Amino acid sequence: MTFDYEGNIEPYEPSQREIINELTAMAKERIKAKDEQRFKPLYQEPTTDNQRTWSYYENLRKTDKRKYIDPKTHAQMLKDATELGDAFRDGDFDTTLGRAR
Repeated sequence: MTFDYEGNIEPYEPSQREIINELTAMAKERIKAKDEQRFKPLYQEPTTDNQRTWSYYENLRKTDKRKYIDPKTHAQMLKDATELGDAFRDGDFDTTLGRAR
């Protein structure tokens, strides 16, 4: 612990402060890398126009229920629906009820 000329307490020596700053930077990089890995799109199978629309998810529900019921898939579906807007609602999407018939 050191004191400056004004009587303020600095709890770390300068060399300790450098180590703390380096460790903090390393931790932030690891967290950022994990977040990037965690939030990348789960399924990237393209549809005819490289967009995951309602028809894509309906086909996924019929062919691979395990992938379809995964919460990550539903999060990606919500993201796709938000990004595509009305273009997401293709196939048998019922616009009055917001679900398939």
